[in-house]
Amino acid sequence: MVRKSTISMSLVSVRRMCLLLVFLLLSSCGYHYDAGGQKKLLPSPLLDLPYQLSGKVQHVWLGDQFQMADDERAHYIILQGVERPDSLQRHRDMAYDKLTSLLTGVVIDVNVDQRDDSERAVGRVYVGDKDVNLEMILTGYGRYDGTVFEGSDAFAAAEAQAKKQKLGIWNELDE
Repeated sequence: MVRKSTISMSLVSVRRMCLLLVFLLLSSCGYHYDAGGQKKLLPSPLLDLPYQLSGKVQHVWLGDQFQMADDERAHYIILQGVERPDSLQRHRDMAYDKLTSLLTGVVIDVNVDQRDDSERAVGRVYVGDKDVNLEMILTGYGRYDGTVFEGSDAFAAAEAQAKKQKLGIWNELDE
């Protein structure tokens, strides 16, 4: 009887240690700031990054997030470098409508090279040769979120251009 109890306690201890290890690995993901003060997203130590996905969008959740499916499973994707407008409900709806119009009924390609702190894929989305992430900012339906990645300098320039031309949300905002 004592032996059975000891084995049960050992299994409980092993399970707790495994859960703790998973928690520690996941909590090591997230944002950090480099020496220049730039916000950067850390890749997950659990995943083999980068990778590519190709498939169709199942549902747009927000103006910068959607769910897609490839041949294997569904994936939750966040547009890299894009922050949806949070100022007014109308602006959030405009961003949602724009992203929906860009992604509905087409095959998309996603280059995932990061994960956020909740382990969601963060990547660049393409419809053919069109960079959807950059298009959201160029048309004024998204803001550049300040993260640094390959090609991110074009995002800051696109936001400045959209502001200057008062496109999308910038038609009503004075930022």
